[in-house]
Amino acid sequence: MSYEGLHPTFAQAILGIANGQAVSPPGDGWNVRLYENLFTSLGVATELVTGTSAGYLPADVAASPVAWSDPASRVCSNASPILFPINSSLTTPWKSAISVAIGKKTGSPSTLPEVCYFGKLYTSWANPPGDRLRYPIGRLLVKMFSSNTCISEAFAHKILGLLKGAGITPPNTLYIGLGKDIPNVNTGDFGEIKELARVPITTAAGKWVAGASVRELQNAERLEFMEAPEGLPKIKSFGVFDEPRAAGVNPTLSGQYWYGLTTSEKVTFHEDILVVLASGITLSL
Repeated sequence: MSYEGLHPTFAQAILGIANGQAVSPPGDGWNVRLYENLFTSLGVATELVTGTSAGYLPADVAASPVAWSDPASRVCSNASPILFPINSSLTTPWKSAISVAIGKKTGSPSTLPEVCYFGKLYTSWANPPGDRLRYPIGRLLVKMFSSNTCISEAFAHKILGLLKGAGITPPNTLYIGLGKDIPNVNTGDFGEIKELARVPITTAAGKWVAGASVRELQNAERLEFMEAPEGLPKIKSFGVFDEPRAAGVNPTLSGQYWYGLTTSEKVTFHEDILVVLASGITLSL
């Protein structure tokens, strides 16, 4: 099985937003690299490079608005052709390319890894003598699937926007809301409970710590919510926003970053003080 998504090191950089860490695209552009097998969940595959396959040097793509399309429905694509080297051999085809990745250039001063986004090709490609692999405009799609991430479409577009040269600046404060529903992976709606105000967490180092997976962070401190009003539904889920919301104000999904299930469901009674313990909320990519 092929895992498609973000390299763990890149995911950790994105998760660092919750701890106040900005993410900047490489100033010298991106490399597109080809691989001879499928990626593992740890973002490992065998690159097709000169010496093992007689070609397929990385293709350069600018980190620029003219090089990539505007993200829409969690998808971004190349807005200019991507060209790999010509196979100058008279007789020998290059190995088949199975997977593709986008990351910083080798030797770039960027703090991002050489593999950031990765996935399988729809059709494998063996480059015959005298031929070259070329992605016409719109053919290399970078997708942030909602089914294997727990982020809003708006946040997914911020992550894809790095391809276009737009950095991600963390908000000063994130706000946690609690919900009564299993989150909808298409919309991010988790049935936020209107009667409960969101709780703020400043985006500062140490507020979120490593979770069970390399693609996870968990709250480092317990979160104390307001006194429970009468008739509160069972709490199942959470959402993370960059906007506050007072109790009684109709919730919206504006400014949403993450969503997910709480570690355990919680039944509350009238006048209980609602508390989410440390590690009760997991942010993942």
